[in-house]
Amino acid sequence: MIKEIAKINIAGEKSLFDKVMETLHSLGNVEIAQTKEASQMRGVSATDEYAEKLSKISYKIAQANFAVKFLEREKIKLKKERKKSAKTSLREMILKPKIKITGEGLNELIKSYNWEEIVAECEKIEENINNAENTVKMLEEKISELMKWKGLTVSSRDLEETRSTKTFLSEVTSNTYEKLNLILSSYPLAAFSKAKKNPKTVFILITCNKEIEKPLLEHLNKNNVSKIEIPNLENTPEGEINKLRAMIKKEEEKIKKETEEIKKLIKEEEKIKIISDWLNWGKIKLEISLRALKTDYVFYITAWTAKDSLNNVRKQIKAVSEKILIQEEEIKEDSSQIPVIYKNKNLAEPFEMVTEMYGAPLYNEPDPTPYLAPFFILFFALAITDAMYGIVLAVLAWGAIKFLKIPKENQKLFRIMLYGGITTFIVGALFGGWFGLVLEELPPAIGIPLIKIRMINPMTDTMKFLIFTFILGIIQIIAGISVGMYWKIKHGKILEGIADNGFWILLLLSLSGWAATSSMPAGIYFKIASAISAGLLIATQGRDANNIIMKALKGILSLYNITAYFSDMLSYSRLLALGLATGIIAMVVNIIAGITSNMIPYIGWLVAVIVLIAGHLFNIGINVLGAYIHSSRLQYVEFFPKFMEGGGKSFQPFKRVSRYVKIVN
Repeated sequence: MIKEIAKINIAGEKSLFDKVMETLHSLGNVEIAQTKEASQMRGVSATDEYAEKLSKISYKIAQANFAVKFLEREKIKLKKERKKSAKTSLREMILKPKIKITGEGLNELIKSYNWEEIVAECEKIEENINNAENTVKMLEEKISELMKWKGLTVSSRDLEETRSTKTFLSEVTSNTYEKLNLILSSYPLAAFSKAKKNPKTVFILITCNKEIEKPLLEHLNKNNVSKIEIPNLENTPEGEINKLRAMIKKEEEKIKKETEEIKKLIKEEEKIKIISDWLNWGKIKLEISLRALKTDYVFYITAWTAKDSLNNVRKQIKAVSEKILIQEEEIKEDSSQIPVIYKNKNLAEPFEMVTEMYGAPLYNEPDPTPYLAPFFILFFALAITDAMYGIVLAVLAWGAIKFLKIPKENQKLFRIMLYGGITTFIVGALFGGWFGLVLEELPPAIGIPLIKIRMINPMTDTMKFLIFTFILGIIQIIAGISVGMYWKIKHGKILEGIADNGFWILLLLSLSGWAATSSMPAGIYFKIASAISAGLLIATQGRDANNIIMKALKGILSLYNITAYFSDMLSYSRLLALGLATGIIAMVVNIIAGITSNMIPYIGWLVAVIVLIAGHLFNIGINVLGAYIHSSRLQYVEFFPKFMEGGGKSFQPFKRVSRYVKIVN
């Protein structure tokens, strides 16, 4: 059902505008419409003023969001470090329960809480930690470079030259060391000593007279001994490493100190989240306020609300000031511009989600939700056709609602899955689907009762299943045309309803009856009824044409639409394919588990159990997704076009949309 809607105009002194907007925002059941004059009268200065306000509040939102993310991240780090308190409930992980606060508590917090100071502290701490961590990283890189020289007993000072001598360092293998000893012994003006010895290499400190440096280096190079450079250090490499490690320790102390400050700030997380939502509400109010008309003295707001909410809206606005004028206006807009509010009973309400995925109907069209609900849930069940899968799905959906305490406004999908699971259990039992088991192979005490319940075996009665899907298709197609006829007649379009919908219903019923009884004596009656209904369509479908020839021609050509209905009917065969796929995959999982159990000694049974659980869960998941998608597709393509055009405008209430906060009374 679509609620009756009212269009209202609210006018008053400009000084009351902010209070009125806050009241409407708190009510959450009013959509503020764009006032044409507002955009026309808004001058350059007003636009600049708005841009400046928007820029300021956007910056504040960015600050608050930074603090929230910073504190959340650090809180997780601390939990991991403590380990004991790192556990988070499944409900918290999935739903992230909102912070409850009263309206008075919110106002008090806004007045007294210096949140910008907390943000500044978070920024300062993050900067200090980042600087310290970057410094540690740089020092560790330096240590990594120096580790090659660890154990070297010389520094760059030992390599400084004198007026007559030159000192340098070389690296040789242990095998080459003795050879180097012979080379250097031939140079009386050169001396060497071990600076560092590794298992494979030896660092040699060589001192020589400057006069023999060149020939000595040439001789060494011929024997693959080259001069190497070491980092320019005041100390030995090991001394420098120790110095760097001491510096790292200081930086780590800084990080530890800042971490202690974070622990003090974490208790501010909830308050900052409340501020973040409050700032976002302020931004939304600022953006929505541009839709209103404001002069130097008065304001003027145009809004939409449900007819049954109108009295409460009047009452709350009048509570701000009796001087405020509230007037209901006659709706003259095109139906595509009028917001649509759904009103469905408890069982049909979750299926609004299916309608919303397609798009809202026009305001003057029927709400498809209550009509699609029984078809959707039946098609969903037929696409799975396994009773045990239905039980698993229903239990999981019920458990999520019950134990995760999902708010009612977020339960739609879970309730569809719950209804789908229950229906799948019933349909699965009628189709003999029980975890893909072959009922004839079960013990008689179990198998016989299940076989008696079974009405169709998809594996052997495939043609019956296919015909059944066609019958369901015809029923839904006729139901869609019937809804269209009902709606037209209800709105005074009696001739259109009967001629454009009623005669097609008659033809489709007659043809279906003829097809079912073609080999029986009763078939002649359906054949006559088909001819009469076709004649009625020929006589009425060209009624808008100017002359009798065109009327007859258009009437005859209209019968071509029967191919479209036939095509729609064939589309329902997808239910057969989906139902068979679920059963076959389930059987394959069971076969694989059986083979695994027999092939693997000792632990084969354990592997088989894992295969069964994983395989059936996968099958449930993939086929539930397929069932939802294809059941939706049948509604959107085969059902909806029979009675609605779509393209409507969903109701967008001006309300507090929050990420973290829930206002309670």
